[in-house]
Amino acid sequence: MSAAQNLTINANESITNGETIQNNEFLGQVTTNYQDNPAVAEAIATNGQFKINKPTQAQPYVIETRNEFVDITQFKASQYLFARPNIRFLDPAMSSPITLGDAYWEHQQLQKQISEQTKQTRLYADYDMNATFDRLFDQSNEEYEKLTDEGVEITFGVSLSKAAIKALTQDIVWYENQTVELNGKQYTALMPRLYLAGATLEDLSKTPQAFLSAQNITINSNGTIVNSGAITSQDDTHITASNITNQNGVMTGNNINLNAQNTNQSGDIPAVNNLKLKQDYCQYCQ
Repeated sequence: MSAAQNLTINANESITNGETIQNNEFLGQVTTNYQDNPAVAEAIATNGQFKINKPTQAQPYVIETRNEFVDITQFKASQYLFARPNIRFLDPAMSSPITLGDAYWEHQQLQKQISEQTKQTRLYADYDMNATFDRLFDQSNEEYEKLTDEGVEITFGVSLSKAAIKALTQDIVWYENQTVELNGKQYTALMPRLYLAGATLEDLSKTPQAFLSAQNITINSNGTIVNSGAITSQDDTHITASNITNQNGVMTGNNINLNAQNTNQSGDIPAVNNLKLKQDYCQYCQ
């Protein structure tokens, strides 16, 4: 279920976002493009956890995670790929490529793209997120070498061609130039983009997916709301109910506000800016 602007659901009884709502449409290759919505990137960069950095050779990124929040050395990201031999960039003179964000910021963006494209919290069931990203980066290097050997043109800074996408045998992360506006100033830098291989898309198409998507989502219920699928908003998600159970589901948005007597979380709720939980009892929140 999707809406271009606002999606509002009011119910006297319980609401379940699970197998009862099915979405088997082609998932597409790309769901996040900050060039089309620079305000999103600005909100991410100014929410307190991040700051605008002046890129240098030692810190070649625009959006930097404040080190009091996260140790970014724990995360593998673009520099892992860029260090590989024979990597080709759009600008051959680019000795130290500039990325839009640091390793932690890139992980957040890829997590969001995984949720949007697969309607699941995990791309690979047996992998946690760090292991998933490690696998994606390794696969990216392998696919780059394979496609290059096959004569398929593939260059950092440029979106994959239809031929390159069709030739993918593994899921990859590719870095493409994006122009965004941060605090009134425009930056052009490399942005991670998730591409799913045909085999992955085929597997996903066989699995019923529960998916609610809109610019803003408001759900009110006098009963229980159970989410085992995906509730994804570009801006705000507001959910009010007697009980909220996020059972192996995912809720994403810039701002997420959950108001319930009981909240049982066994899935992921990654908010870009603010996450507010108001409840009398929260299992797994302690």
